[in-house]
Amino acid sequence: MLQAFINLGSNVDAENNLSRGRLALNKEFGTLKESHTYRSPDVNGGRDVYLNCAVQLDCELAYDRLKNVLRDIEIACGRDRRRPQSVSLDLDITLLFDRSLRAGKEYIVLPSAQDLAAPHVLMPLADLIPDWTHPLLKMDLISLAHETAPDAITRVT
Repeated sequence: MLQAFINLGSNVDAENNLSRGRLALNKEFGTLKESHTYRSPDVNGGRDVYLNCAVQLDCELAYDRLKNVLRDIEIACGRDRRRPQSVSLDLDITLLFDRSLRAGKEYIVLPSAQDLAAPHVLMPLADLIPDWTHPLLKMDLISLAHETAPDAITRVT
């Protein structure tokens, strides 16, 4: 059983596309735990504003299959990777726990270094699991989020 934390982001009809993304994830995986929604600037220096949130879901899929399902949902919501400045819906696996206990241990896919420096990733994730401590950095998500630039984003809902 995988417990996955998925970040959703959009800068094109963002409220509608985040809603469509959450509905598609709910249809595919069942009940979701949802974070607040945040408004943030484009991390690549563009002028577009993004809306971001995160969801927690459980599934029986292998990691690669989960990634494929997320890409299919992005495409169904109008994502065109040939136009990287216009993001109708971006779905990224930010954190993953494999509860199948391989070799007696829980398997974890940790946030990337890029994600650990991004308040638009950390703040929604901290809404879902604020007390989770990064096993290598020995910091909880709230502390990690406050070490980034939390003032650069605004909670919308």
